Amino acid sequence: MRRRRFLGAIGGAGASMLPFGARAQTIRPIRIGVLGDRSGIGKTASGPPTLEAARMAATDVGRMSDGRWIEVHSTEFQLRPDDAVRIARQWFDTDGVDAIVDVPTAAAAAAVQELARQRNRTFMATSTFNAALTGKACTRTASHWADDSLTLTNAIARAVTAMGPRTWFMIGPDTTISQSLQYDATKAIEAMGGRVIGLARYPAGAEDMASAIAQAKASGAAAVGLCDFGDGLRAVLRQGRALGLFDDGRQVAAYLVAIGDIHDVGLDVAQGLLIANSFYWDMNDQTRAFAQRIMNATGSMPGKPQAATYAAIRHFARAAIAAETMDAEALNLEMRRAPVYFFGRVGRVRLDGRMTLDMTVYRVKPPAKSRDPWDCYEPAANIPVALAYRSINQGGCSAVP
Repeated sequence: MRRRRFLGAIGGAGASMLPFGARAQTIRPIRIGVLGDRSGIGKTASGPPTLEAARMAATDVGRMSDGRWIEVHSTEFQLRPDDAVRIARQWFDTDGVDAIVDVPTAAAAAAVQELARQRNRTFMATSTFNAALTGKACTRTASHWADDSLTLTNAIARAVTAMGPRTWFMIGPDTTISQSLQYDATKAIEAMGGRVIGLARYPAGAEDMASAIAQAKASGAAAVGLCDFGDGLRAVLRQGRALGLFDDGRQVAAYLVAIGDIHDVGLDVAQGLLIANSFYWDMNDQTRAFAQRIMNATGSMPGKPQAATYAAIRHFARAAIAAETMDAEALNLEMRRAPVYFFGRVGRVRLDGRMTLDMTVYRVKPPAKSRDPWDCYEPAANIPVALAYRSINQGGCSAVP
């Protein structure tokens, strides 16, 4: 039988006055580290709004029924796996950090997840699209809350196929991230009966994408997938609009989009673009209330990474109380058992660590339909959980009990 305890004012209470469960261990905060990128290429998925979301979650959890509270540690790293591991090791071994969230970039997230397994600590990936985290790299002490590349490409392929197009052309930089997206997108498109008839790559950091855009138009493909993010994606959108990429009934989709990207380029440039996401700030009353708090604190609307960070920390805190232990494996089993309360919706963390929610494919609104500068999206298709994610047995996760 699980005990539910309430610990009131602990400031002047002696140890003998504490409930048995509290006496069993020294009351100390639950320490959560936010390891992110505040100024580099990962800032659209990480950055100050993600840290603010973590602090908000800690505030909203407050003093828990066993007397503990959440203490947020934060720093940024250089987007290299070795630098992420160096900081995570310091946090785990010296600073007593119980869990880490955030960690943009695929390789760094995988490295921190493995270290967390070795140290029996919790990792909640909230800003990387690395699908391997719940595949071959999965562990029993980690969960993945960000929308991963397989889910994003699958949702868009399903939505666009339902609209009619069967032929695709891919555009992206000559980087590992882009090539990974192209591979996942191609598999998703082929699974829906479509085919990719060509691709064009440009050098990483290039400012002129005109040749790639011209190739996409000349290919005759009915749909174009943009496999870039951040500054590169914004440049492709601006040049694509000027060069007619969105003309002739062509569907254009982007896989890694932050709402700040759309706000930055403007609806006149991005209108018609298709994106996939499981969070949008204007979905319901709960998302709007959360978004307004982030906006008031940071000046920008949150996206899925910020919502995921907030929800993951709240879910972690609930699990810590229910499991009555900080043993990461036992705590993460509780996280998988209990439903996830996600801004008016209910999600689940699967046994492989994948947090699941229905996905929505959105279309960027034309300026005339927008109520304010952050009113960017209108729903184009809903992809239910059963269709949005690969099955557990397809991922190769060896950590599933």
